[in-house]
Amino acid sequence: MITIEKYGLYQSKFEKVTNELANERPTSDQQTTSERPQYNNIYNNINNNNNINTILNYTRLNLLFNYLINKNKKFENLKEADRESIVAILKRLDIYPVSEYMTEERIYDLKVQYWAVTELYLSPYKIYLNDYERDDFIFRFLKAKKYVDYTKSEQELNHFMGYFIKSLQTDLKKWKWYKSRRNRWVIKVNYNFVFIILFIFIFYF
Repeated sequence: MITIEKYGLYQSKFEKVTNELANERPTSDQQTTSERPQYNNIYNNINNNNNINTILNYTRLNLLFNYLINKNKKFENLKEADRESIVAILKRLDIYPVSEYMTEERIYDLKVQYWAVTELYLSPYKIYLNDYERDDFIFRFLKAKKYVDYTKSEQELNHFMGYFIKSLQTDLKKWKWYKSRRNRWVIKVNYNFVFIILFIFIFYF
């Protein structure tokens, strides 16, 4: 988990890594065992060179999840204001709260999704999360699951998270562009509408 204090140093390295992950991952489902160690080396190099714990594991995944659903009072350097903001995003994505009737598989999916949202919240992509749609988020999650089975091991969990977050970042960039173009189009349409109304008013009255 990347804390707020450590984020500045981490972000440039993380984006470099996730870019490498996205470029190196095969597009087909035929991924050989011999190809897997390169991802381990990338993550290990971040951890060793910067002395920052960027490796996700089951313990930290569970601790963050319990913190966000208010079972734990603290998680690393996250503050209560951060928790409330993250929970607000999760609610808007319709993946919060957790129900006691959910299956273990569903709860595990939520743990992974909560981690990804928290990572993005602690990054510059935070400003785009408030407009991100649930369908887009779930689509990226399911698509990432197609390439990586994160239930097998912590190693696979890290592979999945790198791929998933990179795909979300790409999506958020596209959404920013679309929203900007859409807003300009709406303004243009509204301007033309006002012009037409004024023309009709002047012409007839």
